[in-house]
Amino acid sequence: MKGRNEFTSSEKEEIIRLIEEKVIAPINMQGHIRNQIREIGFYYSDFETGREEGGYNVANFEKLITEKKITIDDNTE
Repeated sequence: MKGRNEFTSSEKEEIIRLIEEKVIAPINMQGHIRNQIREIGFYYSDFETGREEGGYNVANFEKLITEKKITIDDNTE
């Protein structure tokens, strides 16, 4: 695993904001946004090996939380 699977609520909200930005960004900007997401510690490739058509989105991220593959814990700071 390159990243983490436990995030704070504020990190979760920032990841969601960045994913929303990535989804609508032109292709030439998506890599920069993905790097910002990775700086927080979230690597989608840690959880999904298949390629999502159009890339991953907020629903994919929230599904990882629902499936308890990612936990949100404000006591990790």
